[in-house]
Parts: sequence; structure tokens; C-alpha cells
Amino acid sequence: MVTLFDGLVGNDWPTTFTCTATDTDSGEVTTFDSGSGVPLARAVAASCALPLVLPVIGIGDRRYMDGGLHDPLNAALAQGHDLVVAVPCLPYLNLDRERVHRTTRAQQANVTPALAALRAAGTRVETTEPNEEFRVLSADGQRLLDASLIGDAYAAGARPGTELHGTF
Repeated sequence: MVTLFDGLVGNDWPTTFTCTATDTDSGEVTTFDSGSGVPLARAVAASCALPLVLPVIGIGDRRYMDGGLHDPLNAALAQGHDLVVAVPCLPYLNLDRERVHRTTRAQQANVTPALAALRAAGTRVETTEPNEEFRVLSADGQRLLDASLIGDAYAAGARPGTELHGTF
């Protein structure tokens, strides 16, 4: 699994990047960053390990999997910031309940209160959701792991920002 992230091997951690993983024993969300002592590729692999699809990743004496299982945005980790921009890869805020998978609907139960808590603490929260083009391309998230879609998914995801703010 870590080989999927070979492009990150040997790279330094970006100074403002933190990724999350779920400890498979405790169920607790763990964060990895430049000070965690974990290689970037291994931490990202742990964050992306998806049960029944991609194997859990061992780091030290612990095993980790997808960091977004409870809350795919992990917005609670942004406490204390003035501005939070939430950019999910699935629709969590304005759900078409007939269209999205029941897992996505269940995860919304954690997303909405976390964003509300940030707002209540005085944080300005901006949200966006996948556009129709991305939703169709990814089959509303059912094809998110289809590597043949990487180029098209990137273009579909970047297009709205480019239309609003110019080329990245």
C-alpha cells in the first residue's frame, strides 16, 4: 500500500500539512505532521488505508486506517483558526438523500456539528461541495479509488476554483 505513495518517499513534510489516521485498536483519530517522526509517505498511506480496500498501515507498534472514518473533514482539528475552508470530496452538507450512499449520510452526523462548533467559537467557515461534474464522474463517491479517473477528477475538481479565481 505504501508503494502507492512512492512519489512522497524522501520528501520533507510540508510545514503546514497534517494528516489524520484512525488507530485500529482504540478508534481514536491520530494526527501526523512534520514533528511526528513518521515518514510522510507512511503517514499519508495510513491516512488513506480503507478497510476492505487498502490494508491498514503499521506505524511503530500501532496500526492505522482511514483518518476520515468518523468525520471526513476532521474539522474539529481546526479549532483556534480564524478561517477554515472545508473542501470535501463527497457531498456532506447539502445531501440528496436518495442519491448518496448511506455511509455518507451517516458521516454527515459528525460533519455538521463540527462545523457548527467552529462557527460558534468565532471561526469563519467557508464550505464547498463537489460540483455535478465531479459527482457524476465519481459516481457520488463510489469510484473515488478508480485510478483511471485521476486526471479527469483533478480537472473536474479544479475547474470551479479556476472559474472563480483564475488558474492555479
